[in-house]
Amino acid sequence: MGTYYRGVNPWFVAMKKIILEAAKKRRNKPLYVMNLHNIYASKCTLKNDNDQGRKALKLCQECNKMDAMFAFRDAIASAVRCVKEDGYHNVYLIDTFGVTNSSFGEEHSDGVHFSSEVTQVELQVLLSAICNSSFQHDLNETLLSRGTCPSQPNFEEGRQLGCKQ
Repeated sequence: MGTYYRGVNPWFVAMKKIILEAAKKRRNKPLYVMNLHNIYASKCTLKNDNDQGRKALKLCQECNKMDAMFAFRDAIASAVRCVKEDGYHNVYLIDTFGVTNSSFGEEHSDGVHFSSEVTQVELQVLLSAICNSSFQHDLNETLLSRGTCPSQPNFEEGRQLGCKQ
């Protein structure tokens, strides 16, 4: 999210197009889109003590703020909603935020990435969605009921994003 950050609104437009094209190619077979998990910018660490390493640390700390995470989460959910409103009801939003927004998740995170233990729990959520069609319906009705496809998206307004390049 932070490393490739150019703005949430342009990213939303690109993501919506990617999801739409993937939904078309799936031809009514389910397409699962994973929403962004939690991030912990305070846990970003210096990996290489050189100019490039310090730049990467600064990007990690500045670009992975909570406002940015929630802006991207809203954008992903809206992109899925837009594709569904275009008639592609084979798209499902999967959200493991609850798994990663926990003391267990934080303990097993470097700030942006998670350990295999957390990833395995996220995988269980995905497998539950794939194997249980009522889970798909319930999850998407809950996650996507809050909004519609924005005609003029502005996920950045009122948020402290920190690193727009």
